[in-house]
Amino acid sequence: MQNGGKMKRFFSALTIFIILALSSCKGKEKERISQADKNQVVAQVGEVQITLKDLKEAIELRPPEERELYRVNKALLDKFVEDWVYMELLYQEAKKKNIDKDPEFQAKLEQQKKILMVQELIKRDFLPKLKVSDKEIREYYDKNKEHYKLAKRYKVSHIQVKEERDIKAVQERLRKGEPFEKLAKEVSIDKERAKEGGSLGYLEEGKMPPEFERVLKRMRPGQISEPVKTPFGWHILRLEEVKEPGYIEFDTLKESIRNVLMEEKRGKLMEEYMAELKKGHKVVINKALIDELFIKGQI
Repeated sequence: MQNGGKMKRFFSALTIFIILALSSCKGKEKERISQADKNQVVAQVGEVQITLKDLKEAIELRPPEERELYRVNKALLDKFVEDWVYMELLYQEAKKKNIDKDPEFQAKLEQQKKILMVQELIKRDFLPKLKVSDKEIREYYDKNKEHYKLAKRYKVSHIQVKEERDIKAVQERLRKGEPFEKLAKEVSIDKERAKEGGSLGYLEEGKMPPEFERVLKRMRPGQISEPVKTPFGWHILRLEEVKEPGYIEFDTLKESIRNVLMEEKRGKLMEEYMAELKKGHKVVINKALIDELFIKGQI
């Protein structure tokens, strides 16, 4: 457990390190503070000072809900600064051991540099074009509306038991006025639904046990059925509500459609972007060599 805690602390500190790298590229702070306050030293490791400005910038880069936690939870803020100090200690030790001059490390660093530069390029040149308007979402919805069709739905609760004698006993207790929900919680073998008073939610026409559908079609909301036998046992159904066929509402689907269109547009824009880039470069992929190496297991 102790080692797990240390590793957790290390990875938390590593996050701080990444934040520091990002904060060096950050523009003006959202919150104005005086020059004197900015230079107040929050912590020091050797010759390196962590100022109030550094701390504020690092916290500002965290998700909104996390930023708020640092403002109301002193222990969490202390941990944040402590992890930062641990990261600086490790960094200074790595520098002392000339890890930054190691050829293998340099190769890794160059690879990470490529990744970060590509990410920045995409952020600047590509992402601003990636937008989906409400009009486009509405047009997609209208064009594909049949995919969002809903069958007739029945809101149903049930009590399920194994034997016919058991369901008859339940039926008798219902006739005497015992609440349906109470009996479901007490005797139903469908324990998961029993917790909710036997509620099955909405069952779609054509997508429920045929024994249920035959009975429900003859019922009105508020009615309780006679015993119904299925391969799973015996049931008594209570029909709560009936919803006629219709369509999933636009507002319900709006954001999921936006995501679909964003993915489609992302693929198309990236394809166009890469085609444009290729025009200015000679690009050759030796597929024959790749195939040969793969077949020989030399990859």
